[in-house]
Order: sequence, then C-alpha cells, then structure tokens
Amino acid sequence: MTNYDKRPLAIEAKGNGSYFYRWNIVEVQKEDITSYDCEEVTIWLPLTKEKIKRTVISHIWGNNFEQKLVNEYNSYKLGVLDDSGAEERYKEFLKQRIAIKEKIDKDCLTFNI
Repeated sequence: MTNYDKRPLAIEAKGNGSYFYRWNIVEVQKEDITSYDCEEVTIWLPLTKEKIKRTVISHIWGNNFEQKLVNEYNSYKLGVLDDSGAEERYKEFLKQRIAIKEKIDKDCLTFNI
C-alpha cells in the first residue's frame, strides 16, 4: 500500500523508462487531511496492456498461486482431497482476476495503451 498527498494517476511515467500502474485508489480522511492510498507496481518499457496485467497479477497472487488452487480444485473433484472449500476458493480467485483485468483494460483505454 502506498500513500499520496494528492490523487495519483492510474498510469504515470517515472521518467526513467518505467511507469507506475496504480489501482484501488482510495481517498483517506484523517482529521482535516485528505490523502490517497493505493496499490502500485512498476512497469518497464515497452508498456503494454498484457505486461501490466502480468505484473499486477504476479504482484497480487505470486507466480504459483493459481496452480496451487487448480491442484486443490482438481484433487477435490477427483475425491483425493476432502476440501469442499477448494472449488469456492478457485472461483473467487477467478472472479478477482477478471475484475482486475477489466480495471486494467479500462485504464489502458483511458491512457491510450
């Protein structure tokens, strides 16, 4: 989580061949002070929609998180694992991943990427 004094842009050039991509930008009020919390990652050129998606998904879930969920789901479906929550965890992951991809698509459209 990063905090800014003024509302940050979703995509912003750093000036060194890299860009910030920010999401979950939330206004925070503390006494008489307004600031903004957000998640952010650094993306190096070339800046593409797919590169942003890969970087954000890796940042949120790590490289092997989905594979672990798929293995648990398959183990449950095959009767090897007695974990009825495996299916729901995988569905929730897929919903969250779709939501972040849709957000990135919208931001990339806004910033002509």
